[in-house]
Amino acid sequence: MLRIANEKLKKSEIKNIDFQIQDSYKLSFDDNSFDIVIASNLLHLLYEPEKPVKEIKRVLKENGIFIVPTLCVGENAKSKMIAKIIGFISGFNVVNKWSYNDFMTILTNSGFIIQKSIKIKGKLLTAYVVVKK
Repeated sequence: MLRIANEKLKKSEIKNIDFQIQDSYKLSFDDNSFDIVIASNLLHLLYEPEKPVKEIKRVLKENGIFIVPTLCVGENAKSKMIAKIIGFISGFNVVNKWSYNDFMTILTNSGFIIQKSIKIKGKLLTAYVVVKK
C-alpha cells in the first residue's frame, strides 16, 4: 500500500504528504505535529488500542482531526461468529470485538470530540468516525 501511495503521490503535484510506516504505540513525531491523522482499519487489530489513540492525540495539533474507520464486530453474536470464521480462514484476526457504542466510548474517554460517525453496514459493521482533539 505504501509503494502504491508513493507512486500516486509522484504523479500528483502535491508536495506536503509523506507516507511512512510507524510503530503506532510509540510514534516518532513531535507533539502537535499534524492537522489530520488517519488510522484506517487498524485499532480493532491491536491488543492495547488506547495507547495508539493516546499517541495520535499527542501528535495532533489543537483542533486536529482524527479519521478512524474501524470494524465493530461486537454488535451481536452473528457478527462475532463471522469475524471468527473470517479470521480462521484468512489469518485476519479481529482482536477487539467491540460494539459501535463501545468504540465511541473509547474515543470520547480519550478526550476526543465526535464530529461525525457513520455506521457502514455489511457482513461486519464498520464505524466511519471523525473526531476532533
